[in-house]
Amino acid sequence: MSRRIVLLLVAKVACTSALTARLAVSAPAPPPPQDPPAADAGVEGNVGAAPHDLRSIARLEAEREQAALEARVRELVGDLTSTGNPEVQVIRERIAELVRIGPAALPILVGTMDHEDGAAAKLNAGAHASRAAALLPGEEVDAELTRLAKEGTRHGRRNAARALGLRGADDALPRLIELLADEDEAVRLEAIQGLGALGREDAVPELLPFLESEDEAVAAAAIRALARIDTDQADEAVLARLRKEVQAAERWELVRAGLSHLEAHPNVDGLDVAREVLAADAAPTGVRLDAIAALGAIGAAHPNTGRVALKALSAATRLGIRPLVRAAALAMLSLGDDSGVDAVTADYDFDLQRNPKNFNSRYKRADVYLEFRRWKSAYQDLQYGLKIEKEPRDPERVYFALARAAAGMGRNGDAAKYLRRLTTRDFSSLPTEYPEFREMAEDSRYASLFERPQ
Repeated sequence: MSRRIVLLLVAKVACTSALTARLAVSAPAPPPPQDPPAADAGVEGNVGAAPHDLRSIARLEAEREQAALEARVRELVGDLTSTGNPEVQVIRERIAELVRIGPAALPILVGTMDHEDGAAAKLNAGAHASRAAALLPGEEVDAELTRLAKEGTRHGRRNAARALGLRGADDALPRLIELLADEDEAVRLEAIQGLGALGREDAVPELLPFLESEDEAVAAAAIRALARIDTDQADEAVLARLRKEVQAAERWELVRAGLSHLEAHPNVDGLDVAREVLAADAAPTGVRLDAIAALGAIGAAHPNTGRVALKALSAATRLGIRPLVRAAALAMLSLGDDSGVDAVTADYDFDLQRNPKNFNSRYKRADVYLEFRRWKSAYQDLQYGLKIEKEPRDPERVYFALARAAAGMGRNGDAAKYLRRLTTRDFSSLPTEYPEFREMAEDSRYASLFERPQ
């Protein structure tokens, strides 16, 4: 290699080294190494977070949870408000969830109870909210209901009275007594009913004066409230008012209340009054149904009056009014006489005389026989109807009825056969709901049928 080329290479390397040195001088120095941040021993996962940051995070989480809870409570209460008249099962489910949420639901429930809106949907929602509030635990609930009873709107005071009565707290009695003097009649009526719901004997003296009220709604509410209290202190006073109203034959709501009291407190001296009402053509059907219930209760509580009660009930089965015929026959059955069943099946008997192959009438008559525990007659009608129909349009109904009838006759093998034809496989509640299955459930051969599926 020539000397000239070597000199050129040496010069190029020198230039490159100088340029690299200048760049190194102009670049910023790297930061000195630091120790890793220490973990916060109090909150897992928040490495290096300052204490005030952790408190902020916790507060935000709590606020989010509270907002979600309030949103759910509003949604539950909104369901009751928006539907106006929701189904009973919906009401029960919503109230049950509100109760599970606990006292946290109280502010929104109270807001739903305390309003000035007279719309039906609002009134219904307030009533449902009061029932939920009554079931919430905690002394703060008692305090808030007491405050609402004193300071709330008229609807708020009314709902508070309902909740206090249902809640049954020790200090509810004086609160409800105060509301008996409220300026609003609806609040006074709810307070009367609330005293009845308490079921306390020391509420009777507070209720007795209202029996003399000429306001039908007030007197009826007092009678119904007294019916819920387990004491005979008011029996004579209620019976006296009932006799007066039966003679007047005008204010039937008061008569119904008196008969309901007579059913709850079967006073043998009320037997003649109940018979008189049942025989009165002017009495509405609902009132006569109450008279039947009172006669059945008196006959059961005082066996020596059974024959008199049965005679009145038997006469009612010949009135030709289907609800009365059925109710009277069932009341007779409760007193040990099943002869009223023939009056109940009379219409189906007539249909089947004209057309023996009318399987619908067969099935309906079988339902009556099942109700009156005439197992063999029910089984025969069901078998005959099945023979005509061949393939039942409603197999669940027919096979279950056959299972009941067979079990009632002690034919457990047949009962098991028909139960196995049903689509449901959970028969665990049958022995409780239908006594005819109890013996079968205790039989080791069929006991497994009534075990709850896993």
